[in-house]
Amino acid sequence: MLQAYTQGAGAYGHVGVVESGVSATSANANGVNVSNMNWNGGWNQVSYWKFHPGAGVTFVWHP
Repeated sequence: MLQAYTQGAGAYGHVGVVESGVSATSANANGVNVSNMNWNGGWNQVSYWKFHPGAGVTFVWHP
């Protein structure tokens, strides 16, 4: 879940589904691959993006 205006999210924030983790030698490259609906102006389209842990980013575990 992204808070408003975090990593490209709009005024209402954004929720996506984590598909896989990305581990890299550089901590700045670590993140998660996320599938999104309606991301970045793509109305009614599924897209894939990589988000990075940090301020305004929350992960929710669903069993």
